Amino acid sequence: MVNTSYPTKNALIIGGGLVNTGYNTHKVIEDSDFIIAADGGLDNCIHLNINPDLIIGDLDSATTSSLDLAKDNNWIIRKFSRDKNETDGELAILAAIDYGAKNINIIGALKGNDRFDHPIGNMFLISSDSFKDQNITLVEETYEIRVLRKHQILTLSGQPGDIVSLISISDISKGIITWGLKYDLSGVSILRGSTRGMSNELIWRNIEVSISDGILMVYLEHSPV
Repeated sequence: MVNTSYPTKNALIIGGGLVNTGYNTHKVIEDSDFIIAADGGLDNCIHLNINPDLIIGDLDSATTSSLDLAKDNNWIIRKFSRDKNETDGELAILAAIDYGAKNINIIGALKGNDRFDHPIGNMFLISSDSFKDQNITLVEETYEIRVLRKHQILTLSGQPGDIVSLISISDISKGIITWGLKYDLSGVSILRGSTRGMSNELIWRNIEVSISDGILMVYLEHSPV
């Protein structure tokens, strides 16, 4: 999992995509102290036997039976018009920030959706400057995606052999320093569209990546246990 230095609240957002309960997802569920169901994520909450602290969105994806159960249990529902400017996922992140969360994990945001634009949108959503003060991670059962900004240090934990890819989503990411990767990228600049940072590997259990300028998307895939 991604280690952070933030000492504050941990929020978990559950989206409406496929949620496989591997080690990663179990860990973020256990570590969360505030859980938000983003629309169809309510169905996932019920399947996982989770009582969300907040249900948010236009509620066009959650099933009627799930909504009825939520109302019967007096769960808090914040409904928005379908003609809104934000996705349900973005609304959930904003709600987590209102709660005071600095660490926000999101599951059910990348897989099992019949629209491929949603996973792409979610990956770029976490890179928004609006969320630069938050530590947001997209989590699946065997992999996770983070954004690394200039003057930040990201610590990743895993096993030797786990895959790490560094992808620039700014025009250029430079001043890269890496510790504990098979292919040292220290001093390398990565251009947007370049595959220079793809398919690296951990050689230590804990590694670090930092950049002096730009924005990197960091992908960590854990080897099968």
